[in-house]
Amino acid sequence: PAPRSRSAARICMSIMLAALLPLAAPAAVQAGTLEIEAAAENGPEVVLDRADLESLEQVRIETNTPWTERRRAFEGPALVDVLDAAGIAGEAVELVALNDYRVTMPLDHAGPDYPIIAHRIDGKTFSVRERGPFWVIFPYDRGREFRSEKFAGWSVWQLSEIRVIP
Repeated sequence: PAPRSRSAARICMSIMLAALLPLAAPAAVQAGTLEIEAAAENGPEVVLDRADLESLEQVRIETNTPWTERRRAFEGPALVDVLDAAGIAGEAVELVALNDYRVTMPLDHAGPDYPIIAHRIDGKTFSVRERGPFWVIFPYDRGREFRSEKFAGWSVWQLSEIRVIP
């Protein structure tokens, strides 16, 4: 009985810690802000909040994803518009997630309407627990290329930072 109760206590503790992880998120992400910075030393840094992102032209992508059970409607500004708003240009971006997942995406794979920095799914904002508050979304249903491992790797959820690489 004792080992079982210790095991149960460990499971309960794990569940409690998992539930608290979103509360331990950096303040910037909890507040719904996105840091955009130039990768060069002493380069500019811009912090955009949800209102800033909503003030940009919104793109709606209705698509299935490998991570959702059905076709969903994602809304947010195109990545290229976000970079223009921040006034930072480059050849590639490093996309950084809340859990420090990092991936570099060449900007020649960004179009005028994709990827978007989604801040709404089916018209509603979404939390860190739901892969938010920001998620890089491509039009996966548009073609085979978008369903590749490469694009899946660039589909960063819980996006917290974009580093622009010259």
